[in-house]
Amino acid sequence: MKKGMLFGLVTFAAACAGISPRAQASSSVSERWRGFMLRNGLQVPIAVELAETSADWTGRLRVGSSSLPLEHVRVTGLGVHFELPGEGAFDGTVAGNWMAGSVSSSAAPGSFALTREVEQAFADPTTSLGP
Repeated sequence: MKKGMLFGLVTFAAACAGISPRAQASSSVSERWRGFMLRNGLQVPIAVELAETSADWTGRLRVGSSSLPLEHVRVTGLGVHFELPGEGAFDGTVAGNWMAGSVSSSAAPGSFALTREVEQAFADPTTSLGP
């Protein structure tokens, strides 16, 4: 069942890569991604922030109110890799505003699927609270 779910996520990401005309990560600003990690049959909501500083990438992973720095962050045109100490290595495919892949760990391998948060240029004046 777990392998089937992982295969489905990877297949979905590969299909999205074929649809998206420009499947590259933006390198000018930080990117925020939200989604879930699936391990041992449990789906856990996560958020990932990736930022390019000079030629290097940095990142943080948030679960609930905990936020931890990522290590060995690499972002390429269609791929992403980062590691969370004690949790494993995340290897995925980026396709437009989607990211999905596997989590390798000796304790509990799993998968993840995230969508890019799109920042609003301006707040909606009818719903925003003013000064």
